[in-house]
Amino acid sequence: MLSPEFIKRQGVKLNIDYLKLVHYNTAQDIPLKVSYLFLQQADLLLTLLAVSAGFSELNPVIANLINTPRELLLFKLVIPLVITLMVPGKLLVPAIALLSLVIGWNIKELLTVLF
Repeated sequence: MLSPEFIKRQGVKLNIDYLKLVHYNTAQDIPLKVSYLFLQQADLLLTLLAVSAGFSELNPVIANLINTPRELLLFKLVIPLVITLMVPGKLLVPAIALLSLVIGWNIKELLTVLF
């Protein structure tokens, strides 16, 4: 690890403002972040329902995690939670749109099998 003295001798100025992990929420950010987290959990529930109904998971990352609940929960709950803390809400809009499409597709496929 670099000591502060070494850094001063080298003339390196450290600017750690970009390392702030928590984005301060604005009134517009909160609904977007809640939507993102809700859609992540809805996708997880629909995936588990589909797999239990006999469907196969098409996403290779999630397919490998289906049999390990702890890692699946980490991937679908903890990581999205960290993302919502670090990313401004307006940057989550494309992910929200994509997740909405994926969830719509999942519901359509499940309804096709049921009816």
